[in-house]
Amino acid sequence: MKPLLTLLCLFSSCSSVGIEDGPLSGLTHSTGDAEHVIELGQERVRFNDLGLAAYQVILKNTTAKRLVLEYRARWFDQDGIELTDVTRSWKPLILDGHASRPVHSLSPNAKGVHCELKVRLHQPMSG
Repeated sequence: MKPLLTLLCLFSSCSSVGIEDGPLSGLTHSTGDAEHVIELGQERVRFNDLGLAAYQVILKNTTAKRLVLEYRARWFDQDGIELTDVTRSWKPLILDGHASRPVHSLSPNAKGVHCELKVRLHQPMSG
């Protein structure tokens, strides 16, 4: 694991790994209790055949029990401005004990060059 690299990490408990490939970069954060049960690895970042940036990271459950997780991605342009993406919501993910699974995100448009992916334990809606 790399040291804590972003401002986000100053305000919450998180672990991060990062990758760069030319103008592209990606960073994954596991926050809260997820930091203690999820291992991050095998990151990839590249342009796809349509010229959109794609980011992928492998999430590994380090426990023997099934985990219910959520993840979401935020994409930024070369100036660090967040790109508008109406689909940016928490997506569910179930990982059985000691299982691994790739999680990926595609930039909402051709300006995207940096992805920040956040992973947390499922947080049921209260109401």
